[in-house]
Parts: sequence; C-alpha cells; structure tokens
Amino acid sequence: MNTDWLLVNTPEAATRAADRLRKASILGIDTEYDSFRYFREKLCLIQIYAPTTTYVLDATANLDLSFLDKPFKNKSVV
Repeated sequence: MNTDWLLVNTPEAATRAADRLRKASILGIDTEYDSFRYFREKLCLIQIYAPTTTYVLDATANLDLSFLDKPFKNKSVV
C-alpha cells in the first residue's frame, strides 16, 4: 500500500492535517509509547491513516492535539 505521508510536528502542519482529517470517512490509528525510561508510559508518536495520506504526529512536540476530537468523535467515520 503506497500513500503519501505528512510529518505533523509544527502548528502549521497540525492545521493542514486537521483540515484533511475532517474530510476523511475512514481512519486508522496506531500509537507508540516509551515506557522504558519513565515511571508511566509516555506517548511519543501517533500515526493516523486516512485513505490518501498517513499522518505521523510527533506527540513530544507540545502540539495542541484537540484537532483530533472532531474526526474521532464523528460517528460516520469508520
């Protein structure tokens, strides 16, 4: 499966991703945690697949991730 990908590690990239993810009807998600050096697991990476693009979100970049609310709360998104 070949898709484009977008690294989301700046507010500008987050805005681009938010605009595109709101239009998606199918989403897949994968997360990566670091639990080796921390007492609690630390979220490091979020990968979101939409039919034409995979978004790779740097969860350590202190981004406002609230833009993920709408696509994942949308009941018509699979």
